[in-house]
Amino acid sequence: MVVAIHARGNNWVDWGSLSEHSRSVVTLVFFLATRSGTEWVLVFFVLSGFLIGGQVIRKCKQSSFSITTFAVDRVARIYVPLLPALAWTAIVGLITGSNLKFSTFLGNVLGLQGSLTGNFGNNHPLWSLGYEIWFYVVIGAFGGLMTLRRPTSSFAYFVGFSLALGILSTLRSDFLFCLLVGVASSQRRSHSIRELALGVFLVGVGYLLIQVQSETQASVLPLWLSMLPRPEVATAIFGAGLGLTISFIASSRPQCPILLRVEQVGRPLARSSYSLYLTHYPALSLVEYVFPGRFEEVSLYSFVFYLLKILFCLGVSSVMYFFFESRTEKIKSLMFRSLNRFTTVDPIN
Repeated sequence: MVVAIHARGNNWVDWGSLSEHSRSVVTLVFFLATRSGTEWVLVFFVLSGFLIGGQVIRKCKQSSFSITTFAVDRVARIYVPLLPALAWTAIVGLITGSNLKFSTFLGNVLGLQGSLTGNFGNNHPLWSLGYEIWFYVVIGAFGGLMTLRRPTSSFAYFVGFSLALGILSTLRSDFLFCLLVGVASSQRRSHSIRELALGVFLVGVGYLLIQVQSETQASVLPLWLSMLPRPEVATAIFGAGLGLTISFIASSRPQCPILLRVEQVGRPLARSSYSLYLTHYPALSLVEYVFPGRFEEVSLYSFVFYLLKILFCLGVSSVMYFFFESRTEKIKSLMFRSLNRFTTVDPIN
């Protein structure tokens, strides 16, 4: 969905700049649905907290958490697709004339985009990794402290935990809130329809508040904006609703044939979603460089061009997935074998 949103912004001018006959009700709905990708990133944050944070908490309760296993898993999962994606970003940047700096590249490798540096090569979606990487450091250090087997290791965990919190404190607290909501949601299971209804209601309210307070709507409803909660509150409402909804969904298994079919189709797409997220923005920038300008009319031709842009992004991500992300498990095994050459026990715990 994030790709469809960015492709729409790459393909057409803003709503107010469209030709008059293109501003129909159908077009308005389409533009509103593809207005911003922030809400979808929030979904990703809550899911990440739910899956990764929940796994760490669960293993801590079972006294089976290993910082080595966790670190290898997260490093491989993040960097096997990320490093090639940064190379792809650099290639596109050289073609399009983007401002490429090694310091920015290094900062993005370390997850410092948003805190100490910008996004490398104008690859805007990289901003979210600043939250993810340091959230993993926080939750990993927390897991190590909770299952400490060597008292001498506590200092290393404390430093990692404090450093990560310090960096996260420079970022938006409402986004961090969504990650923590995911962790909290992982510790409960709900079969209550009332809780699901409340969750869906909060998601709807939060989504509407975010939409109304967006830049494209700010000039339309200035009086309303002064009466509405701050954007951070809207994000928190949206995240809390997601947490309740995900708790219910995780407690249930789809029985409807249609939902089962959706789950089957969604699995292969989910496997390559990270590569798609990392590579689609440079791909769109390359298309815009080759075919400059944006459409002022929503026509069959412009819509087909829009779909072709999405297909190009999918093609690039498929190639990147095949050559890199699909090898993640093999690289993890190689990393474990390399560690075992030096030690037969957990080197930190």
